[in-house]
Amino acid sequence: MKNTLKQNYYSLEKADDFTRAELKPNGYDLYYLVKLRKLKGKGVGFFIKQDSVIFNKLEAGKILEMKYWTRRAKKPVKSIKVKVKNIKKQNRELLNGHYWVCISVLRV
Repeated sequence: MKNTLKQNYYSLEKADDFTRAELKPNGYDLYYLVKLRKLKGKGVGFFIKQDSVIFNKLEAGKILEMKYWTRRAKKPVKSIKVKVKNIKKQNRELLNGHYWVCISVLRV
């Protein structure tokens, strides 16, 4: 079986390991700006603080609209649907109070 997540995010990979993205949970009127990251052993996702306005709108299995930019683009490159795979609290001192939100691409 092929690694679908790796295939779908191949075009998003950057030398600096992040891409800007706007997320919009279903039923939410505003977009939320995040930095997508690909971390070894954790997949593709983003960090978010628990006190963020969007934190309570996220849960495993939730479908989100996402627009992303490459480093050179001034406008969103593509709109896609992503699914929240899991949300894990980070315990390292540097990331204290942050959660890792792992996502997978549903449609490109």
